[in-house]
Amino acid sequence: MRSTRTKRRWRRTGRRRTTRSGARRPTRWTARRSRRGARPCSRAIRSTGWDPRSSPVTWLSPAALLILLAAATGGGQPARPAEPFPARSTAGQLLVATEDLRDPRFARTVVYMLRHDAAGALGLIVNRPVGALPLARVLESLGREPGGASGDIRVYYGGPVEPGRGFVLHTPEWTGGDSRVVHGGVAVTSDPAIFEAIARGTGPRRAMFAAGYAGWAPGQLEGEIQGGSWFVVTADEALIFDDDAASKWERATERRTIAL
Repeated sequence: MRSTRTKRRWRRTGRRRTTRSGARRPTRWTARRSRRGARPCSRAIRSTGWDPRSSPVTWLSPAALLILLAAATGGGQPARPAEPFPARSTAGQLLVATEDLRDPRFARTVVYMLRHDAAGALGLIVNRPVGALPLARVLESLGREPGGASGDIRVYYGGPVEPGRGFVLHTPEWTGGDSRVVHGGVAVTSDPAIFEAIARGTGPRRAMFAAGYAGWAPGQLEGEIQGGSWFVVTADEALIFDDDAASKWERATERRTIAL
């Protein structure tokens, strides 16, 4: 009898242990965290390996950046904004997180919006740098002749969706094969030829490389703005391209003048 009771007790304990340490418990915890702390964006962004419990800004090693650049510029078309933009579109403007947005992936972010229409919205975070690489090494990693290339390319975390996809935001005086002017003085491309043009001195005046993007389902961004998670300000070159990424959110917040 003693042996039987011991076995039954062990089985009951085993069931409880399985319940406490199984996969369902973290799943429920994640859902509660999403509702409380990441409500605005939890259903907009697909999981792509970005750990919301980690530091929002992670500086990558040069080797990791080279791999990222080579993979992200390997092909594909950049997002093309719909024409014409809807009357209340945020495309071509800056989406700025409010203090109420606590999700670490988006807290205090400034997002340049590439697209916002009936199909949803897409933008690039412009104030989360993750590292920098010499332009010559970038060209070598892409199988291009570095020549006398000098200077660095700064890499930004563009968002948690498709982190292996790269975008270059740039001023529109340079136009590559797949460059698209988003709005006003900003264009976007995924053509690696832009790095060669920069090295030759024939590229755009200003440019920044972003890996990944932020995306929203149809109608979702409108709801998040109305819910107080974001506000919109007019974009300009300084807020998009300045190297002083740490001050972009504060500077954008001071411009809070546009309400959708």
